[in-house]
Amino acid sequence: MDRLAGRYAGQTVVAVTHAGFIVVSILELFDIPRSGGRAWLDPRPTALTEWSRSNGIWRLERYNDTSHVYYR
Repeated sequence: MDRLAGRYAGQTVVAVTHAGFIVVSILELFDIPRSGGRAWLDPRPTALTEWSRSNGIWRLERYNDTSHVYYR
């Protein structure tokens, strides 16, 4: 993410990834130990996760947003 942010500074970048990347980005950027068993992150299929970066600091803008999906 740092490389993409540096290379495309000032632009919007859309990255299509698997849920594992989303989980790892949250664990890494919030410096959460990988103890396992105390909590679970489970991004839904097609969910949107949005990060922004300012002055080298990452901010989680939204996580697991499925408002664009119509469920019956």
